[in-house]
Amino acid sequence: MKAAVLEGVGKLRFRDDYPVPQIGGTEVLIRVEACGLCATDIKMYKGEYTGRLPVVAGHEFTGVVENIGGGVKNIRPGDRVVVDPNESCCACADCKTARSTFCRDMAAYGVFTDGGFAQYAKADERGVYKIPDSLPPAAACFVEPVSCAVRGIDRAHIKAGDTVAVLGAGTMGQLLIQLAANSGAARVVSIDPLGWKLELSKAHGATDTVDASATDTQAKVAEITGGRGADVVFEAVGSVQAFETALALAARGGTVVQFGFAPEGARAQIVPFEILSKELTIAGSWLNPYTFERAIKALASGIVTTQRLITDRLPLGELEQGIQKAMRRPEGFIKAVVFPDLQE
Repeated sequence: MKAAVLEGVGKLRFRDDYPVPQIGGTEVLIRVEACGLCATDIKMYKGEYTGRLPVVAGHEFTGVVENIGGGVKNIRPGDRVVVDPNESCCACADCKTARSTFCRDMAAYGVFTDGGFAQYAKADERGVYKIPDSLPPAAACFVEPVSCAVRGIDRAHIKAGDTVAVLGAGTMGQLLIQLAANSGAARVVSIDPLGWKLELSKAHGATDTVDASATDTQAKVAEITGGRGADVVFEAVGSVQAFETALALAARGGTVVQFGFAPEGARAQIVPFEILSKELTIAGSWLNPYTFERAIKALASGIVTTQRLITDRLPLGELEQGIQKAMRRPEGFIKAVVFPDLQE
């Protein structure tokens, strides 16, 4: 089968002779219809996040079940499905105490074991979810990122009437804006240095926008909030500078959710007294425990829409060009989706 194999830092190899995954037991073989290109894939490509190489990358995938192992109970050939790529072991201390997001032996498709940038992928049935026919492949491959955004919303504990600020208006920022707007927030403030992304934020429910390249972000958020600051701030950039800014934007008693994926080992400067005196809550949002089914419903119901987020549709053989474009981030680019059977 055709597959894109990440063999090392900056080394992606397209193969047309990669073996089709063999399944057994409770495993399911899936013909991949679409797989989203994620910032995690790019960080692995750049060596900023450690996977287990070589690996078929791609963890945001959807497809049709081709075959099933003898122990599969609830999935059948022909089912349209999505896969939660974070497969916990169910045996370690964290898994046994309902904290599977910290599993010490996570399978992590597309990171530690082969994922969805291929014509076929396999997964254990426990991480495979059926999807309705009304959810097309291009939207279905967003279930994983939406599930992560749902987790972030859970961590924020947004209350009715809150002001929510979202730093970063990329794919994840746009998803957080949509969910925050549907979670009781009275105002949703989108902050980004690119005007065209801010305009997209308005279409997704942002009530206010702040051009981070042309104004004092902290002063502008203070103006919007009558001097209070934001009740909830999402850092959805994945940079040290953005995290430091998020702390400054939060109101007294506010919550800062570190959602963005900063490079491993990156360090920020903080002032402990400000956290103390403002009684800030700093919450990390890691992966997507127990949110996949809710993400499917959010997409199927239209609470979250993806049409404006897919800017590039690529065949498998053009994945590396998509990665390079994602790293350049030209105007108008939000997210690329790979369709393995798309003709080049």
